[in-house]
Amino acid sequence: MAHYAKDCWDAKILTSYGWVECVGHADRSCYDPTMHAKKSGTPLEVFEPFDMPMIQTISQIKPNKQAIGKKYKSNAQAILKRIDELNADPSSLRALADMFEKNMGLQ
Repeated sequence: MAHYAKDCWDAKILTSYGWVECVGHADRSCYDPTMHAKKSGTPLEVFEPFDMPMIQTISQIKPNKQAIGKKYKSNAQAILKRIDELNADPSSLRALADMFEKNMGLQ
């Protein structure tokens, strides 16, 4: 293992020639930026202070694609496309969630 790596592993493929290493991976962590900062004398960190912490609540539909495909077959792609559209538009998704909660008596 290289001195700068926290972890190393190789991916090998069994071929007609036997096991062949096809790629090697090394978790270099922050070794490169740390060494650049040390040699240049310039810190490479970024810190942006905020007046107030930002808190965001993000709603998203996470469909079970396999179940939708099995049940709705040829219509599944249209359903999944609509779900993607809703996920891309938080206001529409919030309106849908509010409607669902109201109809289910959750509000």
